[in-house]
Order: sequence, then structure tokens, then C-alpha cells
Amino acid sequence: MASIEDLCILGIKPGHDGTAALIENGKLLYSLESEKDNGRRYSDFSGDTLLKLMLTGEKQPNVLAYGGWSKGSDPEGFSIEAGYSKTDGVISKSVTLWGKPATYFSSSHARSHLMCGYGLSPWEQGRACYVLLWEGYLGAWYFIDEKVKIKKIGDVMTYPGVRYAFLFGLADAEFKLKPGLVRLSDAGKLMAIAGRIQK
Repeated sequence: MASIEDLCILGIKPGHDGTAALIENGKLLYSLESEKDNGRRYSDFSGDTLLKLMLTGEKQPNVLAYGGWSKGSDPEGFSIEAGYSKTDGVISKSVTLWGKPATYFSSSHARSHLMCGYGLSPWEQGRACYVLLWEGYLGAWYFIDEKVKIKKIGDVMTYPGVRYAFLFGLADAEFKLKPGLVRLSDAGKLMAIAGRIQK
């Protein structure tokens, strides 16, 4: 693998809100989001976005990082690459990318959330900590040790995002869906309102 100074990483997030980003030596060169480029909410990473990505003319990546996900509506269903909720979900291997040697990497969706939170925290690397992961499907406590190994402690709540969406829909006089159904956008609306109230 290339030295840290020579890294050119192409990151792809499949599934809803599909995105591709190119980072060279720690600098974001571009980010393409299928949702914003074609106007459909919650768009998967598309062939259209892939074509735009290939035509950017930027440097060829030497690392391809592909986010773990799952097919269909069940996060525990058929895994895409490193999958959705495994804490040890990692794939790393040498590959040939457009005729040149590269590294292929995939991290599970849950692990990506945890590592991003850990990496962006104010604490130094190697400090053990507890993390509450709270997203659409996962609501659980984790422990990250000094060697950055992750252990799931236990579930707090499954589908927190659906519960947020339900609460928003309950207060919305315009909500017309059948019982048991929610609008995907409502969870984010409730979280935005809660953020404003806290200020």
C-alpha cells in the first residue's frame, strides 16, 4: 500500500444516499451524491454517478473504499461487501484497479459509524471509550479498547430512526400513511427540531 502522503482514496457509499468522494493526501477533491445529482431522494449509488466520477479527470485512486451495506430493507439481510452491523466487518486486499495495483477496503456500516465518531472525537488515538451508536436501525452501546477493537455491549433500541419518524408523523396533521408505515424523511426532521430546541 502507498505511504500516507501518496494516498488517493476513492470512497463509495452504496445504498440510499449513495455517494462517491475522492480524497488525495487528506484533501477532498470532489464528492458526488446521487441524490443531489439526479434529484431523487434517498437514491442509491448509480451508474450515472459512476460515469461522472470516472470523467472528473482527477488522479486515479490507489485505494478503493466501499462502504458495507445490505440489500433490501432488512439490515441483517444479504450483505453488500462488509455488511451492515458486524463490529469486525472488514475486508482489505490487494487488487488491480484500472490496470494498476491498489488496495480494496470495505468496513461494515456500523463499524464505519463507530470509527468515524472515534476518529473525530477530541480524545487521542489509543484511548479506550464507550460509544452509543444511534442511527436508523442500530441503537446500541459499544466499547472501543486501546487497540481500537470494538465490542458490542448490548442493544438499547432497534430502529431508533423509525421511532423518531413515528413520533413526527404522530404530530403531523398531514400524515396520511396506513398504520405501521413511516416517512423516511420524518426522522431527520424530528432530529433537526430537537437540535434547535436544545439551543
